Amino acid sequence: MDGLLWSLDELPELNTCSAYADDLLLTIAADSRHSLERQTATITEHLQMWCANNKLQLSQTKTTYMMLKGNLQRDPVVRLHGMPIKRSKTTKYLGVHIGEKLTFADHITQVCAKATCLMHKIARIAQGQYRIPLPSIRRYMTALMAKITTYGASFWAWKAKQVKQRQQINGAQRGILVRLTGAYRTTSSDALQVLTGVLPLDLKIQKSATEYWLRKRDFERIEAVLGHPAHSKIEIKEHILTVWQDRWNQSNKGRRVHALLPDVRQKMRMTHFNPTKGLIQFLSGHEPYAQ
Repeated sequence: MDGLLWSLDELPELNTCSAYADDLLLTIAADSRHSLERQTATITEHLQMWCANNKLQLSQTKTTYMMLKGNLQRDPVVRLHGMPIKRSKTTKYLGVHIGEKLTFADHITQVCAKATCLMHKIARIAQGQYRIPLPSIRRYMTALMAKITTYGASFWAWKAKQVKQRQQINGAQRGILVRLTGAYRTTSSDALQVLTGVLPLDLKIQKSATEYWLRKRDFERIEAVLGHPAHSKIEIKEHILTVWQDRWNQSNKGRRVHALLPDVRQKMRMTHFNPTKGLIQFLSGHEPYAQ
């Protein structure tokens, strides 16, 4: 693939190119449909010629294109092996679902569904009277659900700050916490997160993304994700906890729990406090509860 990348890099029609294994991603910039069609034709011809010389073949059925910006009255016609390839509204590259206009709504939906499905399988062992201990629930939420949902977060975490996406992400987390802890469905997400000591999932995504960019020493991207400068893991953690605390103070739900546990930092330090199903129901104001 090195030879192909070097040869593509010399084409003036191509904006950027990247490859991983047998996946190839090309970006082309043009100011009109005609120019876009002409440039893509030059590039696809170059690709086909290189593949033929190296006894390889491009898959016409697996190749798609998408528009990252701009609006055209008619879709450009892009051909491969003489056949038009389809325009896709979303594409999956290296495990991340990218939508047109660089949206990640489909990716968030996909990872939330995948994580929820896996966590429900775990929850099946907690049927009846048996309940998974809260420390184990925290480990499952961190080792499984968070790992799945934070995949590629450095690329899309800034989208998790949007209200709709944040509600979707935390809604998926809430559903799992309700099932694993045995809390009533009317228990607010804010109260449940504090009672269990589980960081809101959207903040976990931001934390994962910013720690990645911290390793790359890219402080500009860290500020773009957090909306606040940070230069160390401690500063990132402190800002995340501050955001969580502000949400907890400003929320109009779970006020009974807030009266008991007003400080999220203090709650996170209370590693000995692991309320059972009954205590969670009682503290959230849902007594009497089943014995």
